[in-house]
Amino acid sequence: MNASRNLIRHGTLLCVLMSFVALGQLSAQDAKKATPVATSASDSSTDQSKSSGSDSDRTVKMNPFVVNQDSSMGYLASDTVSGSKVAMKIIEVPQTLSVITRAAIDDSGLMDPNQLFEKFAAGVSNLTGPGIEGTNAIIRGFRAQNWSVNGATTHYLSELVADNFETIEVIKGPSVMLYGRSAGYGGYINLTMKTPKRNPVNTILLGAGTAGFSHEMLDWGEALGDSKNFQYRLVVSHQDYDYPSRNYDYNKVWMIAPSIAYDFSPTSRLEVRYEFIKSDQSWTPSQLDKNGNLIRAFSSNQAEDDMGNRDTDRILQATFTGQLNEHWSLKLNSLLQQMANDWKYTYGMGDPTPGLPAQYYTFLPNQRVYTQKSWFGDATLAWNEDDLPKGMSNDMFFNVNFDDFTENILFLANNMLSSTNPRPNPLIDPSNPDLSAMRYTFTYPTLIIPYVTQNSSSASVGETFGLWDKKLQLIFRARYNYDQNGSLVKSISPANTPPPVGQYVGNPAPTVITEKLTTDYGFVYKITPTWVAYYGHTEAYSPVATGTTASGHTLDPESGKDDEFGTKIDMPAFGGNITGSLAYFSMSVSNKWRPDPFNTGFFIQDGEQKNKGVEGQLGFNNKRFSFIGGFYSADGPYQEHQPATGIQPAGNLRAVWAPKITYNFTLKVNINDNFAVGGGYRYQGDQISSTRLLITPGFGTTDLFATYTMKYGKGHLRFNLACTNVADGTGFMREDTPASVYVQEGRRTTLTASYIW
Repeated sequence: MNASRNLIRHGTLLCVLMSFVALGQLSAQDAKKATPVATSASDSSTDQSKSSGSDSDRTVKMNPFVVNQDSSMGYLASDTVSGSKVAMKIIEVPQTLSVITRAAIDDSGLMDPNQLFEKFAAGVSNLTGPGIEGTNAIIRGFRAQNWSVNGATTHYLSELVADNFETIEVIKGPSVMLYGRSAGYGGYINLTMKTPKRNPVNTILLGAGTAGFSHEMLDWGEALGDSKNFQYRLVVSHQDYDYPSRNYDYNKVWMIAPSIAYDFSPTSRLEVRYEFIKSDQSWTPSQLDKNGNLIRAFSSNQAEDDMGNRDTDRILQATFTGQLNEHWSLKLNSLLQQMANDWKYTYGMGDPTPGLPAQYYTFLPNQRVYTQKSWFGDATLAWNEDDLPKGMSNDMFFNVNFDDFTENILFLANNMLSSTNPRPNPLIDPSNPDLSAMRYTFTYPTLIIPYVTQNSSSASVGETFGLWDKKLQLIFRARYNYDQNGSLVKSISPANTPPPVGQYVGNPAPTVITEKLTTDYGFVYKITPTWVAYYGHTEAYSPVATGTTASGHTLDPESGKDDEFGTKIDMPAFGGNITGSLAYFSMSVSNKWRPDPFNTGFFIQDGEQKNKGVEGQLGFNNKRFSFIGGFYSADGPYQEHQPATGIQPAGNLRAVWAPKITYNFTLKVNINDNFAVGGGYRYQGDQISSTRLLITPGFGTTDLFATYTMKYGKGHLRFNLACTNVADGTGFMREDTPASVYVQEGRRTTLTASYIW
């Protein structure tokens, strides 16, 4: 075990040492060896930047970590860095991959990343709401957390700010090979963030709308000197809005994100970015009345003036990419993150109390204070040979990385000990609430977790071997995973008694070490240069670590796999380009855990879960139209041959929170060079609540937008009018109990004016 850990450490040091050697070589490298292509996809913005730029605005094709600018057109993207450690054509990745471009984000009028991937990526649904308990998604029926930014794993608990995104890339199926144990089973999300450009496009944005909506953003950068080797960029954003028909629920977010970049040579680049986010949110689940109808206007947060989530997040990320020579390239990626979260809220819990009308619920006070620190380090060495004999080619990478995470948690009057709170939890009728009964003073902690530690390491190798001039590509990747987890939980005894009487008791949980080898493999066959067939096998695991069941049993490690057969296209047609994919997938996950709905703070491990289904997406873009759509239909996840429980008959038991069907489309029509209209529709099928006693009905929402662009001075003005959830329909994103229902946002209309130059 120690030998394997030392091997990873020594491998990392070797890659770091090689990078310093590379810097010296790269700065003196002959620029004549560079083959220029267009800049990265993020170097253009929405409807602007239509020129290709000069040679000084270009990077090099040899650098396998950079995608080219021409791969992004309207709502479509052809290249990605999310499906592998190196840049690839999306049609050459043996998995389904959905890319939400900057143009789609700007047209939609949506601010919340959770809403964006719901609207534009099939098979993806929101788990909670904006900024609540971090970044969360359900992808192909399984939860995805701790998304990556620019390829680096993060541990957000607060809301991310879409103003700082270039693209949202959703990788379907397990992605442990690339992103570690957080990558989950159904899929993973990698955000590409705004960074400096050699040919910057600047934007000032002002927006206003219903439900107190206001939005301001500055995106400004410059490239300095005759060579433009040094660039900087600053993104500043502010959002402030209430939730439609939700009293006392609101969202206020501030962000500042400066970044700098320096090109040592035409083939090497260093980028450093900083991100500071401060948010103040109040967003609670809704409740149902005695007839099962949503009490939309009620918010338990109106019981206290200072209820809400107050979060501060800081990120510092540095990325170096460069060529060592004609065939070898290096990427170093490091990220530091620090977070502080103070959540204070009161919410409904459990089913109605027997003997009382159905709309009466127990309301529990809760305050949690989190502090987090994490460090991610990643080193990738890539080897490319395109001119091997007999039409063969080689693309290989070697990678080592670390993800070190520490979290401290403080609970005050938490519901884990609700039965012995200083006073009885109030019973409230949300349709006619007595708010005075919900007021509560937090005076001392009831539970503390001095630390939760996760130390993840890996060493991996990937090979793509091409035959017949890459007509057939064979992919094999292997990753050795090493995880070390520990925690200490202390509860006050006697329960809910203030010091000095109350004493914290508890012993550290045993350190859990998990070592596992995971493999991915598959092939991509080019039927034509723009049409491929593929097969991919991907694997995942999670050590689960320190969680326990109510009986005290430590959770067993999870593991999962996915086999996917599919076809993809990326071809010119009708004066534009068409992209699309169609795939059949078969997934299985063992020892899947979920929160225990009847014992807060503990977990349940279900039997093996399976999910099989079909997923497709289609996109088109030309001068007149942009279209993107997708559908997902599956038979699970489910557990086979289970006894009857609640409303579920004996047989296959459905997983919670996972819709079995979703479909979506968005269309934009450019009436002329200045005016465009568009809109979209999304449907999400029914789901099972966490207690498995309720079925959340399916729902659909329609969005509309219009844009008008006109020349002004050295740039142009762009106006966007957007209306989301036009019919103001009610949809339940997730339902735990009748007292805890997460609701799709109501109708919101916004008008945004941007000046772009």
